[in-house]
Amino acid sequence: MSKALNQAFIRQPNGMTNFLHRRPMLVEVQDIQTGTVDNPLTGTSMPVRTPLAEVLAATRQPSANPDVKVLAAQVMYCDFEFYDVIHNARGTPRSRPKLVCPRIDFNQTAEKIPMYYLPWKEDKRYTMKLGKRADYFMTAGMHGCKFEVNHDPVRGDWIVSHTNIQPGALAQGQGNVFVQDNVSQGLAQLTNDDNFANVCPHVLTFGKLDYFWDSIRESGKIHDHMQRLGVGVDEIQDASPSAYQANVVGKRSGDNWTFYYQLTLLVNCNLKSKEKGKKWLGLRTVWNEQRNAVLFDVVVAVKQVYPGPVTNVPLLTD
Repeated sequence: MSKALNQAFIRQPNGMTNFLHRRPMLVEVQDIQTGTVDNPLTGTSMPVRTPLAEVLAATRQPSANPDVKVLAAQVMYCDFEFYDVIHNARGTPRSRPKLVCPRIDFNQTAEKIPMYYLPWKEDKRYTMKLGKRADYFMTAGMHGCKFEVNHDPVRGDWIVSHTNIQPGALAQGQGNVFVQDNVSQGLAQLTNDDNFANVCPHVLTFGKLDYFWDSIRESGKIHDHMQRLGVGVDEIQDASPSAYQANVVGKRSGDNWTFYYQLTLLVNCNLKSKEKGKKWLGLRTVWNEQRNAVLFDVVVAVKQVYPGPVTNVPLLTD
């Protein structure tokens, strides 16, 4: 199934938006296996996992600002997989229809998709310069983070940033307050690291104020979105969005990048079903209504966020 999903992701024209319309993505790659260590008690080896940002930063000198990390734009390899069941904190399996988990690592195979991946960390800003060794880019999931793009069309430089620096963090001893001066400082350090003469022009800021209000707006239309998935209103006893996730995906064409965002709502839904009751003394059959609890990940918005203006991409019907 991974090969089919990978082909669907890269298929053109409109392959990426078709993919984002139909397949909610859970993008939370925060660490990867970087080796193994022997366990003398069991005689087996155990995987060693390292935060991805540390791996990416290891190949270059990070910024002098402790809250701004300049990451190496290393090409990673993505394998999309269906993930129909997850387990909650108590280990209880829950259905997650059509959920897709990108499996990202440094192991290249013919089936995997080369891409750049930009992680996140609480109260940090991660920045990297995209190159031409991969045609695709993806951020970690965003729940309150900001994504930014700086681009110099003359030099052809593209700098992307994923920021989670929170207002008031300085007063709490957690890091720098997120103000534009700090952002400019971080970009200046990045350009100095790369021996640029000037900071690349800022061309895009896409943050919580954009996708949070989308989540509020689309939550009010959740029954319409469920119908688009083939779940009829008469089948739903109740449906309540409980969380959202946004992520940004990019596609390179020559010297230029196009960036899209996908918004997914996690919906707790009780579907109606009927169970045949007992038939007593020739009386008619009794049907008892049952509640079938299902967890849906529903794509409620796909937008092209750069080049602008921000453009809605009409959602398709499965």
